[in-house]
Amino acid sequence: MNILGLSGVFDPTPSAALYVDNTLVAAAEETSFRHIEGNQDRTPLEAARFCLASANLCPEDIQVVAIPYAETPLNSPARWQFAKRHWYSPKRSINAVLQGNLAFSQYKDEITKLLQTLGINASNIQFDTVDKHVAYASSAYHLSGFRSKTAIIGMGDQGEYASMFFGFGEHGRIHEIKQYYFPDCLSFLYDTMSSYFGFDGPNAVSSTITLAAQGNPNRYDLSRLLHHEHGDVSVNTDYVNVSDNRRYQKDDRFYHFTRQLVDWLGPVRDGKAELNPYSHYAASIQQLFEKTIVSLVKENLGDIIDETGRLVFAGSGASNYKLNQTLLAQPNIKHLWVPPTGHNALSAIGAATHACATQGIVANNLKHAFLGPTYTSKDCKAACEAHSETPHYKPLKHQAKEAARLLCETGSIAWFQGAMELGNQASGARSILTLLNHSTTGLPPQPCRVSMLDHTADTMLNTSHRSAFFNMSYEIAETHRHHVTHLLQPDGTLLAQTVTQDYHPAFYALLQEVEALTGIGAVLHSSLVTPNNTLATTPKDALDAFYQSELSQLIMEDLLVTK
Repeated sequence: MNILGLSGVFDPTPSAALYVDNTLVAAAEETSFRHIEGNQDRTPLEAARFCLASANLCPEDIQVVAIPYAETPLNSPARWQFAKRHWYSPKRSINAVLQGNLAFSQYKDEITKLLQTLGINASNIQFDTVDKHVAYASSAYHLSGFRSKTAIIGMGDQGEYASMFFGFGEHGRIHEIKQYYFPDCLSFLYDTMSSYFGFDGPNAVSSTITLAAQGNPNRYDLSRLLHHEHGDVSVNTDYVNVSDNRRYQKDDRFYHFTRQLVDWLGPVRDGKAELNPYSHYAASIQQLFEKTIVSLVKENLGDIIDETGRLVFAGSGASNYKLNQTLLAQPNIKHLWVPPTGHNALSAIGAATHACATQGIVANNLKHAFLGPTYTSKDCKAACEAHSETPHYKPLKHQAKEAARLLCETGSIAWFQGAMELGNQASGARSILTLLNHSTTGLPPQPCRVSMLDHTADTMLNTSHRSAFFNMSYEIAETHRHHVTHLLQPDGTLLAQTVTQDYHPAFYALLQEVEALTGIGAVLHSSLVTPNNTLATTPKDALDAFYQSELSQLIMEDLLVTK
């Protein structure tokens, strides 16, 4: 069975994912292949072509197409709740009731056009639709490897009408306990406040977490932004999560908060503004975010977690690694699984895993995120020959050993190896690697993330929990804090991943060689990004990123590239 998951149309990050029987063989975002701006086509054309090519499939080989967008019946509380909460925008409210599936029709029409372009005959396939937040839930549950009863959270930006999903999975099926509807979305509230703090793009959540770590959560009370009682949540649209005429405008940009918020808290922060009072605001938001979600988990999922100890969490809300640390610290949560990205790319995978379950297929658990394009040494040589900067390159006989030596000599290297990661953050294939004791001056302004060998994690992390993905903040053991003192948050924590040999053999080998030279198998990890601020996909992208950086060495497959 060949199942193609497709997302996009209304999402800024269209994506595609392909299952062949129970195995996820490829997944990618459209922005990996072409830069999308404004109202350009938001369908995953090139991403879908990549997926088909990765499995050597023809368009006629696809049997099921799945999308993370579904019809919402008129008798559903979703449309009525949405209309009620958007009373200040009559047109939006009325359309939710009278034309509640217009967006779904547009979504399906655009995907149907995409199928025609791909050469997939829509009349010869099964078309599977699933609510976006159920798709998030499906990706969390079906990729986790848990088969028995497991609590699930799906939390992202607006899909059809839902904003947050709480339920459970059991024997391959997902069951809803409670859904919340937009604008009552906690992750969107967090994103909205991140934009107020001056942060946008893939690092917005991490930047807000970093800002919050420098503030006092009790200095300012921001609790008026939402009301939470007896399992219900209501975001205050006098201030945040607003649409249309309530959006605050500065210069040519419209925000999802109101002028009333600005009048209350002060002007929108820019990158050069003083930390005070914004760090305190951010700390208050982080505390409010964590406290409310922990309460919702107890109210909606407490009985299930008490019984099983298992929780899985997907969607943009799951990208808040401090929240994940707080969830794992709850006494009844013994196992927490979070996918490698909270990005919209996950919704295409979720739609596909949901279709797998519908077909009676048990999807394999996800062990790594390297599902994107891969390139040979020959491809890398050709890119060097064609590049305008005429880079110097030579082959490496002992890639890991020589790369580790260069890393120790220069402090930082660019690293382009194997298949590209899913999502917008590097995790071992499109990376900039830096020694722990080396200055971070000149590196891209990204959150401090550390990659470490599995046995290094055993002594460095104060918990038995391990993740191959950068989705969890960890407390660092006192005996190892001297290695990362300048990288630690004020609470002694760090964003980290654990690297095993089967996760990425080349990256694991490099870390082993670094350990042999320095005594510790860990490096500071950031993303190799292009001038367009997207993760480097191709060898040319890697070279472009290399030449815009202050780095002097790039390891591309088995080539050493220098300027």
